[in-house]
Amino acid sequence: MPDLSFREKSILGSLIATVCVSIGYFTLAVPLLLQENPSYLDFVGPVIGAVVLLIVVQIVYAILIAISSREEPRDERDRLIDLRAARLGYVTLSYGVAALIVGLAVAPLVGRWASPLVVLHALMLLSTVAEVVKFAAQFVYYRCSV
Repeated sequence: MPDLSFREKSILGSLIATVCVSIGYFTLAVPLLLQENPSYLDFVGPVIGAVVLLIVVQIVYAILIAISSREEPRDERDRLIDLRAARLGYVTLSYGVAALIVGLAVAPLVGRWASPLVVLHALMLLSTVAEVVKFAAQFVYYRCSV
């Protein structure tokens, strides 16, 4: 990654870490959700583990890129990229939540999939997807010199 700026490296690291930790978490969570009567307590360990792992990976990666390159001062372009990417993430989250609400409106048709635990995980997934969209948009905007 020698031709990437400090911000691009930071965004790419956050994107990869978020995707990897989320895949790991949801790989553990989905089988638990498929059990007959899952309990909130079944998810405490995986949630704490995912959060701690994401924090540790982000800190280690930030230290590594801080050693290898220096941070440039933020300018108007950086703020514009952040705003555009945040807007895409927000729109993604908004449409996802709207789809979830519509899904809950037909919840009697889908039975146990409307349980609070499933809805909670759907919201977690939507938040994660919105964050990934934001990071990906930031990275693309930086690479395309927006």
